[in-house]
Amino acid sequence: MFILGEPGPIGADDARAVAAWVQKTALPAMLVSSDAQRSLGYGLPRSEYRGLSNLRNEMQPLPASQFWIGRYAGKSRVASAWAAPLTVTAKGLPEPDRPQGYAMTIVLGQLVLHGVRYTTPSLQVEVTTRQELPQLWPPAEPAAWPSGMPVDDAAFLGFAGGKDLRSTEQHIEVRPWKPATELPESRTVGSMVKLPTACGKHFVYYPAGLVDEAMRGRFYAFGTACECGTAYLIQIEQDGAHCKAANTVEAISELYESLPGEEVVIEDQHGLFPCKRLPESSEH
Repeated sequence: MFILGEPGPIGADDARAVAAWVQKTALPAMLVSSDAQRSLGYGLPRSEYRGLSNLRNEMQPLPASQFWIGRYAGKSRVASAWAAPLTVTAKGLPEPDRPQGYAMTIVLGQLVLHGVRYTTPSLQVEVTTRQELPQLWPPAEPAAWPSGMPVDDAAFLGFAGGKDLRSTEQHIEVRPWKPATELPESRTVGSMVKLPTACGKHFVYYPAGLVDEAMRGRFYAFGTACECGTAYLIQIEQDGAHCKAANTVEAISELYESLPGEEVVIEDQHGLFPCKRLPESSEH
């Protein structure tokens, strides 16, 4: 009934099964990483999948996991599954060279389910969400739906990427693993920008005019792919290019099409370059 927007409570027994289902559904999204990417920290260790399989009769998620339930108020996603690597670090210290957990997000109609799992359980930190969503697992009390701030299309990418998690421990941060979300420094080559991809081996190009647009507060997004075969959704903002998602070409094409905003096609001596001008609500 939550999928259709009908309010109601969810008890502890149901919460256990729902949290397990979210993890079971989100983990395959991480299988897009190649063996080479896994050696660099992308993807998940095989033990995650074995551990979840061992719990299949228990109908509960892996330990060191936390889940929330909320309302999706956007229009671009009827059904969607996301996973994003996370790090746990003390403020002011360098970021670890490997992720220590991952965020999971499932959208079904008006229902959004969000979770975090620490692959290094000793680093588990209790977190809340910026939207103040009710906790689904571990259950503290029956959760009422809907509650907390809804997640709209403008906020969805940051939410699903783990940017809205808030640590309850002072001086400890839980945040997206930068190598998977923040691309290395790019440089201008003629009328194009040469952008290193997340694999660390290849480059993609986009018109340098998008940088000028971003400096004026007009942000754009586009889909691209490197020679590894991995596709990326890139968003150009004032502080540079940000990788919003990495997946198959088909999945990134679908995500790009679902973005709000008007598509424009830039034409120069290199050919045609389609991209989307994002609405103001997505630009801040």
